[in-house]
Amino acid sequence: MVNTQWFVECDPFSNESLAELLAAWNIGKDAEYRGVLDNLGVSRDVWLVPPELVTRLRHAMVVQPTLKFRFFKRDGSSGVISSADFLMKRRKSAVLKRAADDLATVTARKKAR
Repeated sequence: MVNTQWFVECDPFSNESLAELLAAWNIGKDAEYRGVLDNLGVSRDVWLVPPELVTRLRHAMVVQPTLKFRFFKRDGSSGVISSADFLMKRRKSAVLKRAADDLATVTARKKAR
């Protein structure tokens, strides 16, 4: 079984909030990684965090839009990290899907006339 590691990168404003949260989770400076290469060859300064914290940070970004985090993951304990932007994509709600279908129906009826 492959152990997936999760990383978070943030802007300077969000860094203070992240530092407070990491302290509350008893995660120290040893979880800070500087100059980690991602799959595009870009050097990143990231924090190694547990998956549960990734979920909380995603929620924090929704509640407080001024917070900016980027998430990365790595399979295993070495190698490059890759973007986990798929975490930030949202599925369309059923209401939005129905509204899109209704709009398509109305548009089709107008064209048929």
